[in-house]
Amino acid sequence: MPATPKVSVILIGYKMARQLENTLLSLTADYQHGVSEQDYEVIVMENSSSENLPPEVVAGLPANFHYTLRQETAVTPVYAVNEAFERSRAPLICLMIDGARMAS
Repeated sequence: MPATPKVSVILIGYKMARQLENTLLSLTADYQHGVSEQDYEVIVMENSSSENLPPEVVAGLPANFHYTLRQETAVTPVYAVNEAFERSRAPLICLMIDGARMAS
């Protein structure tokens, strides 16, 4: 089993494929300073919609990114958030409820 990451970044998305893709790109180790993929994990919970991430984007995510496409009928993100918190492995957690963010 891989080493425990220092930080879990939880990213919740719904109906915003392009914005979510940009956010994921900004979270890659190439866009960070003094950080490696082993230092953190990104848990992406996307609720199914008419605008989900394309499969080729999901397939190209780095090894420290974990993507789940959820079949959710509730309008609240709370169920996706709870599931992501259960999956997170790090002692520190960053929560991004709206997938349209840019990390710097």
